Amino acid sequence: MQLFQKIREAVDYKKVMHYPSAMTLPQPIDFNIVCNQVLQRQYPVNKIKYDTNVGINHNDVFSHIFQIYRVETNPLFIDMHKHIVDNLPDFKIDRLDMFCSFKKSLGVDHKDKENSLILSLYKSTMYRFEDLDLTVELKPGDMLLSPTGTTHFSMSCQERIIVSWGLHK
Repeated sequence: MQLFQKIREAVDYKKVMHYPSAMTLPQPIDFNIVCNQVLQRQYPVNKIKYDTNVGINHNDVFSHIFQIYRVETNPLFIDMHKHIVDNLPDFKIDRLDMFCSFKKSLGVDHKDKENSLILSLYKSTMYRFEDLDLTVELKPGDMLLSPTGTTHFSMSCQERIIVSWGLHK
């Protein structure tokens, strides 16, 4: 498949890859689905992402990004996760995490220790790669590969949901 070949090439050449309309979602995913089908299950780890230099805004916690770890076992994501794992057998894929913002948000610039394969599920998210002078907008069904060690941050002007796989070579 062309998508998976492009993912392999992006990892091999340490290049950011944006693949519009990479995946057709089996059903629309929104916050009602997340609340009814994801948050009802017990996940051992979830957290609020924030800039440690600034801290959590206790007056508006919904202005932060929420991370829910290991959603690959949720019935909503089992087939999607299996599709990625089956088509990238040369990678160790550690888990599938969900990131949600309930309103506009600005993530902290960071470098991931793994190649991050990101799929947009609900509304749009922008990713900024300052060192590359590159901004990518992800819409539902779009994918982005951020190579290991590439500094980036996310931002959105409204609520949004994405999922992310860590790919290890």
